[in-house]
Amino acid sequence: MNSKTHLTTSLAALFVAARVFAAGDATALSQQGWQLLQSGKPAEAVAKFKEAVKLAPKDATAKKMLEAAKAKQLSEGLRQTIEP
Repeated sequence: MNSKTHLTTSLAALFVAARVFAAGDATALSQQGWQLLQSGKPAEAVAKFKEAVKLAPKDATAKKMLEAAKAKQLSEGLRQTIEP
């Protein structure tokens, strides 16, 4: 294998490893977001889900959870403005 082929192969392997790492990070961020959402901290959950979606933009679950966290954040904000 010549050095150019070796470099191309190494770069491809590095790219694949980076994508796997990012996907793992996205999963961890989604899990953290879920825990925050369950703990009644929707604003913090939104931030985690946004990070997850940024790392894994095709992750439908992270996108759905982001929307759920935003809805929860909105509903809590409305409740606070209505309740004395």
